[in-house]
Amino acid sequence: MKYPRPKLTVRKIMTWADAHHKRTGYWPTKRSGRVYETPDDTWMAIDRALGGGIRGLPGGSSLATELTAARGPRKRRPLRPVTIETVMAWVDAHYERTGRWPTKRSGPVHGVRGESWMAVDASLCHGRRTLPGHMSLARRLARDRNVRNAYTKPDLTIKQVLKWADAHHRRTGKYPVDTSGPVKEAPGETWSGLTQSLHHGGRGLPPSGSLAKLLAKHSRKRNRAQLPRLTYNQVLAWADRHHRRTGNWPTRHSGPVDDSPEDTWGKINYAMKVGYRGFKGNLSLAGLLAARRNVPKPNRGSPLSIEQILGWADHHRRRTGKWPHKESRTILAAPSETWSAVNDALRVGRRGLGSPTTLASLLAQYRGRRHRGDLPRLTIKQILAWIDAFRKRTDQWPSVYSGEIAGSNGETWSAINDALRTGSRGPGPHTSLAKNLATYRNKRHPNAKPRLSISQILDWADRHCRRTGHWPKMDSGPIVGARDLTWSAVHSALMSGSRGLPVGSSLPRLLQQRRNVRNVHGLPPLTRKQILAWADAFHKKHKKWPTPKSGRIPGANGQDWSGVQAALWTGGRGLRTHMTLAQLLAKHRGVRNNMDLPAMTVPKILKWADAYHKRTGKWPKKGDGVIPLSGRETWQKVDANLIDGLRGLRAGSSLPRLLAKHRGVRNIHDLPRLTIKRILAWADDYHRRFDQWPKRATGHIEGTGGETWDTINHALKKGTRGMRAGWSLAKLLNTHRRPQRGL
Repeated sequence: MKYPRPKLTVRKIMTWADAHHKRTGYWPTKRSGRVYETPDDTWMAIDRALGGGIRGLPGGSSLATELTAARGPRKRRPLRPVTIETVMAWVDAHYERTGRWPTKRSGPVHGVRGESWMAVDASLCHGRRTLPGHMSLARRLARDRNVRNAYTKPDLTIKQVLKWADAHHRRTGKYPVDTSGPVKEAPGETWSGLTQSLHHGGRGLPPSGSLAKLLAKHSRKRNRAQLPRLTYNQVLAWADRHHRRTGNWPTRHSGPVDDSPEDTWGKINYAMKVGYRGFKGNLSLAGLLAARRNVPKPNRGSPLSIEQILGWADHHRRRTGKWPHKESRTILAAPSETWSAVNDALRVGRRGLGSPTTLASLLAQYRGRRHRGDLPRLTIKQILAWIDAFRKRTDQWPSVYSGEIAGSNGETWSAINDALRTGSRGPGPHTSLAKNLATYRNKRHPNAKPRLSISQILDWADRHCRRTGHWPKMDSGPIVGARDLTWSAVHSALMSGSRGLPVGSSLPRLLQQRRNVRNVHGLPPLTRKQILAWADAFHKKHKKWPTPKSGRIPGANGQDWSGVQAALWTGGRGLRTHMTLAQLLAKHRGVRNNMDLPAMTVPKILKWADAYHKRTGKWPKKGDGVIPLSGRETWQKVDANLIDGLRGLRAGSSLPRLLAKHRGVRNIHDLPRLTIKRILAWADDYHRRFDQWPKRATGHIEGTGGETWDTINHALKKGTRGMRAGWSLAKLLNTHRRPQRGL
């Protein structure tokens, strides 16, 4: 029996939400699990009640809406603005790295923290983050990079669709349907997509309804959904001609109708039975010929007798060990018969069987087989006799999982329990096997739990601590020495005030009050001065400042740096602030905060690069490590900030691009295009000066800003920098300059 849930109020829900926030540091959501203050409720159930207007609530709201109205909106980190130029720079970098243009399902944007192509597509569509809007990523690529948009397909014509259908028919022998898959003659097209375009009138096609209607209209294929209407007289005329021609009257197995080749006698019989194509229904071809042409109906089977059916059933029982039923398929003693046909004959009284019955009723009447549709009534006295016999035989009390009852003709304990619960077979309703055992045999009901006391719970907790070295928690499992009782059940009883305990407590609170055990849900207040003192002691011992992953704090009664971080961020435990441990140390101890680094400028980066070049004779790369006198900055971080536009820099650049622009350094990632004419000019100049032709190992090419014959050879081989692939320096010179053999 379902008991009505207690009514709720928005004020009570907000009280629980405040307690949840105070305990965990987070506001609850509908996925936050059980409500700590009332174990019988979950935040999901409360959200549904707010939305559906049940349990006394007005409805049409949600948990998130109520929290926003009563406690203010959640603080989300705003997304930084982006420009079309930045997005297209990401697109080009993606294509350069992967060889493919990105789609909205391409995952995170490489090298840009927190960005994904799905978010970029959404911002382009809805006009967020200073983007113009009304333009998806696919459309933007189609417009600015001439990439084919899979969602914008070319217009079609009826003539083109029919041409593809004829080609499909020549290839397969059948005309296509909407499930025929891809169109072989048009890559990227499917017959399902063409059907949708025909139905809605898209892609320049007139709304023709469907592919089947189009093929039928142009005499390509018969449309089964719009077959011509028939009359009984027309069918009889076809039957007469069939009889004159063959000497036999047609049946549903006679194949195609000669006067209508696209029809068969089986289809006509089906249409007459179900009542479409102009027929009234509930009539067959055989019935029509019997009524209008006096053609006798085919034999429906030889006569049967009750004795014959029982003999077949006995044979089935001996062969299989089970009695047959209507779904047992072929009769073993009569292969031409089926148990389904025999049951139908018994049910309507055909084939000489007389009054209607069923196979199950027949076996129950003559063979004593249990018939589930006609079970005998039960009595409490009979049930108790079966219980006592089970107890005597197994030394245990039965349950709903104890299986079949010995000597009861197929009864099971589960069926007995269902009958007691519903009252369908005598005793009951609203009782059960467990209730009867408790009433008549003094066996404790599983839901009738014994009373508990505070002293008893503390005694169990002391034993648990002596045995394991730890105080028990809600998930500590069964209680040793207490049968069928767990620490989770004890915690629930303390919270709800059931089983004789006072309401409003919990297992952590009880152990905190009576055994001075640290309760993570009721921690003492903190101060900034205390946290900084712990941080100074940590730095003095380890020569580094603590982080949230630094573990426990010595001498702090079980405190750890992760808990300190949570308290600082949520403003709990008396701190009333919203900052991280790193921000606190940066503010009061001057520690570098990696999440709040100072801004960078292009002049400052160039100054570092000039110093590096003066010291080493080389220009820096992103893998060259820490930058001296920069406060732990690295060239890799500088490159990442230039790419992503972080720390005050404009996005879309990089360290090689910056040095190429401002210092003329050769950027190997953005080399100029080459031509055959230019390469041959360099080769001729080399030949004039040295009287020999260059090879790929010859080295640098003078006056080219860093080009080498090896890079020229690589570009010719791979087809990069505007060159056609498959060439080489030697092949080019042999073709255009014919040097001496052996070059």
